[in-house]
Amino acid sequence: MYNKCAIVSLLFNFYSVLFYSILFYSILFNDDNNREKDKDKDKDRDRDRDKDRDRDGIAYLRQVRDRDM
Repeated sequence: MYNKCAIVSLLFNFYSVLFYSILFYSILFNDDNNREKDKDKDKDRDRDRDKDRDRDGIAYLRQVRDRDM
């Protein structure tokens, strides 16, 4: 009986340590993954802003050209 309790206790401790270690590393990995996603979103936002800026610049140049003509 004593050996069965010790084995169950050891298995419980092993699985609880395994669970919490996986949880801890998944949180760390997810944080890094979110940072990469944020960097990608920033790049996309910068690219879209540059496209809008170019589009606005071209529209302004067309207005100036049409006004001067």
